Amino acid sequence: MGFHQSRRQPPSFQAPRKRGKSHGPAPQKGNPSQDVQKDNAAGRTFIVDLPHIKENIKMRKKPDRYVFPAIFSYDNDGVAVSFPDLPGCNTCGNDQSEAINMAQDALAGHLSCLEDDGDPIPVPSDLRAIHAEKNEVVAIIEAWMLPLREKTIRKNLTIPSKLAYQAEKAGINFSQVLTSALEKELRNAG
Repeated sequence: MGFHQSRRQPPSFQAPRKRGKSHGPAPQKGNPSQDVQKDNAAGRTFIVDLPHIKENIKMRKKPDRYVFPAIFSYDNDGVAVSFPDLPGCNTCGNDQSEAINMAQDALAGHLSCLEDDGDPIPVPSDLRAIHAEKNEVVAIIEAWMLPLREKTIRKNLTIPSKLAYQAEKAGINFSQVLTSALEKELRNAG
């Protein structure tokens, strides 16, 4: 199924726009007893925030990449970028190339925060439902999530030289052993 064909979709909200522009109707509050609502004006279906839905989303495997539409607003002082489906996810660049790079970073960072907080990731809007102004263009932005999830850092540690020698001789991977030991320690502490 494509992203616009999903039967159950999280809320689709409009991102705040500078100069008060709007790119469609604001989301409407529905009856909390219903889990699926339809915004006929925008042609979007969305899920009302229900705890059992949120828990199901947390349990799903996270995709390696996301693709969302962005609105590029061209002005004399640069290019502003907003994501209609992700309120608060905005960035800008001095030119189009920089704006694209900044949009990819902003999208990945925003989605990473949603994942970390266990919040649902909205289903991207159908491009036909997004209306751009005269100085705006709708573009698809892709965010690769693996680099953010699997980020590693270098840590220096001190261990007895005899232990280090024996481990090296045995071909033991120090990073893997430390990672496993830390994960075990954290499980026991929690």
